[in-house]
Parts: sequence; structure tokens; C-alpha cells
Amino acid sequence: MKDKEIEEKSDELRKTGIDLIGDVPWGMHICYFYQTKEDLIDILVPYFKIGLENNEFCVWITSEPLKTEGARAALNKEIKDLDEYIRRGQIEILDYSQWYTKSGKFEADNILSSWVEKEKQALKKGFDGLRLTGNTFWLEKKDWKDFVNYEKTVNNVINKHKMLAICSYPLDKCGASEIVDVTINHQFALIGREGKLEIIENTECKKAEGKIKFGGEKMKDYEKEFRKNFIKKSLNVIILMLLNQRSMSGFELIKQINEEFGFLFGSSTIYPILYSLEDYGLLSSIKNGKSIEYRIRDRKKVHKILYHYFELRKTLKKMMGKK
Repeated sequence: MKDKEIEEKSDELRKTGIDLIGDVPWGMHICYFYQTKEDLIDILVPYFKIGLENNEFCVWITSEPLKTEGARAALNKEIKDLDEYIRRGQIEILDYSQWYTKSGKFEADNILSSWVEKEKQALKKGFDGLRLTGNTFWLEKKDWKDFVNYEKTVNNVINKHKMLAICSYPLDKCGASEIVDVTINHQFALIGREGKLEIIENTECKKAEGKIKFGGEKMKDYEKEFRKNFIKKSLNVIILMLLNQRSMSGFELIKQINEEFGFLFGSSTIYPILYSLEDYGLLSSIKNGKSIEYRIRDRKKVHKILYHYFELRKTLKKMMGKK
């Protein structure tokens, strides 16, 4: 695709059907962490409905907990002409075994080539572009690394194509490291939990380069890197300290930590910590307008943690000969 065509394509906005996101240019790559099949229906049905209405070719790759027949039934409830769209070949609803593991195993290069071929066919048939989604519930631990690399490649090339993609991940099967792996390879992350939807714009699509090597940089640079790493490892306590003062959204926490400590830790760092603290029962989250606000849930436990933290600081100061 020529540079001029890419520039024209990037200026063209498409409706997502998702109020929190609104209109986006072609080439948008979104991940969605869900808990239930209702979470999938809430996001993907309006996503495909608006795509069909706007002359886009749509592909839904399904897996548990919402298989092919369930996905079709959910669409049929909201799209009265669904059978007609299917008849004229504007939408395909496939099981993951018909796409991701068609050859008996996951092969990243073949899958990526297949998406590009789908887009080419869609444009040839007169559709505006390709709107797709894939559910990764089927993904096994042994394939995780390969799939992460596949997502990274997709994220690097999708902006050259007339595609919109939502990749769905079951939240209950993702730990903090998996959430980070996924988030850094998408432009946006959506999280649906207990009927609440949250959006995270990825500010860490690319990890920092040029890490400091011993003996290769000035001491002050090493000290700065050391301080940043120390703060990063203390973020759980720092977050508890800040929320102990007042309730905040994730973005407010990111901004506050940056102002307090001079380092910007993005969404893929802060949100997994928030989820972990919430799982431990230390925090709770509530919907406040279009954002999710976090607050202390168990002040007694939090105060005990902070007390031990400050006692440790006092001990360290004594060991260093400081008052």
C-alpha cells in the first residue's frame, strides 16, 4: 500500500459501536478482557451490528464461553436482517478450530496471512474493509509465547490495512504478567468486570530502549535508573498510600505518581497492581461516570501494611546512620 493511500486511510474514521471508544481510524487493534459470555455479547454484538450497517466485511472467531451458535443467536436478537447478511457473505462466524488451529496447531504466520487475504477479498467484493474479533479462551499455556509474538506482529502491521480488530481474553485465565503481555501489544484495552466497562489507552506500546549498562553510563544515570526500579517495586504500597488519602481512577493514579516521583508508569504497569490489590480485598472499584474509581476497602488491613512499611523505612534509616 502506498504512503498516500495509508495517509488517506488513517483519516477515515469508523464507528466502533462502543460508546467508550467512539469513532476510530482503520488499523485499530483493541484487546478486551472479559469474565462472562454476557460481557462478550455486550461489546461484540454492537461492534458487529454497526460494522454490517456500514458496509464492512465481518469475521467472528468464537470459543468458549460463547461458541458459534451462541454468537449467532446473540446477533440475531439485535440484527433483524442477520440471515440476509450471512446469505450475501458479509459476515462469517467460525469456531477457533476452523481458524487458529485449522492445521492442528497454532501457526502465527499462516493466521496473519489469512487475515490479510480476508481483507483483500473484502475490498474486492466492494466492502469498505474488514472488521474482526477472535476469542482466545482456547489458548493453552504452551502456545502463549507464540501468540504474544503474533499479537505483536499484528500490532505492528495492522495500521497498513483497512482492518479493525478486537482480541478477547478471559480475565480469569490471565495473571498480571499475561495482562501486561496483552496490553502492550494493543492500542487500547477494554476490561469488563461485573457489568462495568473500563478503557485503558496504552501508553507503553513500546518498552523503553537503551537500558543502562554497568560501566557504560554516568553514575547519575545509574542512580536514576535504580531509583525508578525501586519505585516500581514499591508501587503496591505507593498506590495504597495515595488511595488512603482519596479515591482515584487509574488515570488519576498514573498522573499522581508521575507528579510525586517524576516517573511515568503506564497502564500496563498500574492496572495489574490495582487488580491484584482488589483481589486481595484491599481495594474496591465503582463506576463513576465513564471511569472506574478505586478506593480503600479494608482500611484496617491497609493501615497495618502501611505501618509495617514505615517501620521498615525507620530501620533502614538507622542502618544508614540517618535520623
